[in-house]
Amino acid sequence: MARYLRQAGWTCRVRRKRVKMFTHDAFARVSFARSMLRNLKEHPDVDFSDEVRVDTNDHGNRHQWCAPGERPRGLRTESHATALHLWGCIGVGFRMLVEFPPGSVDASMYRAMCLTPYTRKRKSHAGIAFMQDGAPPHRPAENRQLLEDSGMTCIRGWPARSPDLNPIEHLWHMLKSAVARRGPTSLVELRQFVFEEWRLIPQEVVDALVVSFESRLRKCITMKGAPLY
Repeated sequence: MARYLRQAGWTCRVRRKRVKMFTHDAFARVSFARSMLRNLKEHPDVDFSDEVRVDTNDHGNRHQWCAPGERPRGLRTESHATALHLWGCIGVGFRMLVEFPPGSVDASMYRAMCLTPYTRKRKSHAGIAFMQDGAPPHRPAENRQLLEDSGMTCIRGWPARSPDLNPIEHLWHMLKSAVARRGPTSLVELRQFVFEEWRLIPQEVVDALVVSFESRLRKCITMKGAPLY
């Protein structure tokens, strides 16, 4: 069957994971994109934040070139792999990475470990717009007030199920792939590799991802709110 499909011009490609979207999501995404494009004229500098879990599973490429007679290596996955819960933030000329302790994260922990150090590091950049999603620890008024007291504006109305609009998602993918290539087998190695690979990502790459936000918004409008990838 595969031979006949190739002869007909078909190509085998990797299926990308997509977030399941609902009917009203497209309208919310387009409305947000249009509003944000107007805001970028007044606040062109935006810092993007997000949480992620990095584990000891193999997050490498799903395709591998093999010599004649060679079999591809299997992707190593464990249902309860050792993992780190991280929070990151990126901006032009800026990056920050925080490791949470085991367990759940509440609003006070998020404020103490992430927002307070962040505002101290960025206190000389008043006017920056700060992006965070609508996770419960992010919502309390105290957290938003902390940002506003530091001279920053908190982006409101970030649409649900829209990781494709957040440039830091691409950075997480790069980080996971780089760590997976080193094959950590313990928590100590995982922590070491994560922070080493985070520092090794060129700042030019980070800056390019941050600057891509405007083009993501325009593409979202062009695609009428459909996923960008």
